[in-house]
Amino acid sequence: MSNIISTFSNYYNYAFIYYFIHKYLFEISFLEGESMYPTFNKNLTIAFIDKFSPIWFRPKINQIVILKDPLGITNELCKRIKKIKTIEKEELIWIEGDNKINSLDSRNFGWIKKDLIKGNVIFEIFPKFRFLNHKENQVKI
Repeated sequence: MSNIISTFSNYYNYAFIYYFIHKYLFEISFLEGESMYPTFNKNLTIAFIDKFSPIWFRPKINQIVILKDPLGITNELCKRIKKIKTIEKEELIWIEGDNKINSLDSRNFGWIKKDLIKGNVIFEIFPKFRFLNHKENQVKI
């Protein structure tokens, strides 16, 4: 009986650690679609998402972020921060996809609140491994 309790306790601890890491620290995300082309592949990009920074630090221009879809059409969007403004101590963010012709972004729904940002895209894992220096990866279209 004590082995069963011990095993359950271990699984519970592992589940809690996994939940904490996934919710507050980082995750691996599968990005699909054309809105961030040519920065990311149209078919599939696997990226490492930092979820800790948006909680504690201010967003920066040219950061690539994962956010909740303000319109609720999809679960999440991947976009680039283009502008930041503060109104009455609340930060508002203007986001756009790098592929302006095919992107659902602030041009459709306006400024978003900072709390919609779920994480920063730190590096691409697939199809090529590379860290994203946001200044170097600024796309001029």
